[in-house]
Amino acid sequence: RVSLWGSCFFYAVFVASVIQALGKTILLAAVFIGVAGAVLWSAQPVYIQYCAPPERLAQYNGIFYAFMAMSGIIGNLISGIMSNITSNTTIILLILSFFCIMGMVTMMFLKKPPRESIDHEQQPEKNSQISARDMTLASIKLLLDRRILLLIP
Repeated sequence: RVSLWGSCFFYAVFVASVIQALGKTILLAAVFIGVAGAVLWSAQPVYIQYCAPPERLAQYNGIFYAFMAMSGIIGNLISGIMSNITSNTTIILLILSFFCIMGMVTMMFLKKPPRESIDHEQQPEKNSQISARDMTLASIKLLLDRRILLLIP
């Protein structure tokens, strides 16, 4: 939960940094948002995995990723509508910063995952250790799989 909130914080900082449009500030905020984005994209599915009942995990993931995909459409739609209403980019960026802050506040109210799901995940199995070499070879083999290659446009 803390990593989700912290990542949202840096997204809000990035949007707010564009209001003044100082080059160094935007670049520094972009570096932070790069790190925060990596944390956010890793923490979201883990949080869903901890909170979802095992038999409904696929449904929870499907709903989450559907909303995430829709956010690209809805975000661009809102930005387009605001651009038609006003040409003042400061007002638009302030509104977008408000949305980021509201998302950040929402993250503060996420429930804690059930304790047993966290404890179960942290106990490694004895025979589950895979060497880095085997993991790398498995990843290369997966990348060369015909089904994965068909996904490339």
